[in-house]
This record gives sequence, structure tokens and C-alpha cells, in this order.
Amino acid sequence: MLREKFDMTLPRFELLSALDRVTDGLTMSELSRWLMVSKGNVTGIAERLSEDGFIRREPTPTDRRSFVVTPTEKGKKAYKEMELEYEKLLDKLFNDLTPDDSDMFTGLLAKVKESVEELRGQSPE
Repeated sequence: MLREKFDMTLPRFELLSALDRVTDGLTMSELSRWLMVSKGNVTGIAERLSEDGFIRREPTPTDRRSFVVTPTEKGKKAYKEMELEYEKLLDKLFNDLTPDDSDMFTGLLAKVKESVEELRGQSPE
């Protein structure tokens, strides 16, 4: 749905979603943690979003090797349009879940997230 209507992949959408939740941007390391993917993955996604004018990457004042990523106006506008469509899709997907189903699903996702975080803590990035 994102690809067909907006020419946007889910990883790119998720990066824009993470940036929508903060006001001052995020470093590449912070994005890696938020998205639970390697820094290399985030770098590739950020490069493509930057090339397409959705984000800007600027060196941090304290460490010229580190970048802060912020959305451009184009990125903010595109994200808001995509977010509405994505919410409609999620509503359709989860519409038939009972409150108990929802609670169980949320609990299972929390367990998976904990496992992923434990595994990430054990392996070098």
C-alpha cells in the first residue's frame, strides 16, 4: 500500500515515523535503537531518504562523525499523508480483534521485543 500509493517502503516510512515523534531529530545510533535494526541499515535508508529530499542529515555540534537526522518540510508532509493511509490499513487489519485478542497480541509483541533487545545486546553491531 505504501509502495503503490506513495513509492515508499515500510523501512523508510518507519524512519520518518520515528522522526515524527521527536522535535530535535535523532542521531543515527538513536534511530538504530528506535527501529531495532543495525546502524548500517539505518544509514542506507537515511541516505535514500536524504537523496529524495525527505530528511536532512547534519553533523552534531559535539561530534563531527555523528549526524542528527531531521525531517524536511517535504518529509513531514509526505509522512502525514502516509500516516493517515497506514492507520486506515491497520484499522482494517485489526478490526475483528476482541479486547482480549488485542491484549494477548500486545503481550506477545512485548516478549518478542524483549528477545530482540537481548539478542542485540549480545552481538556486536
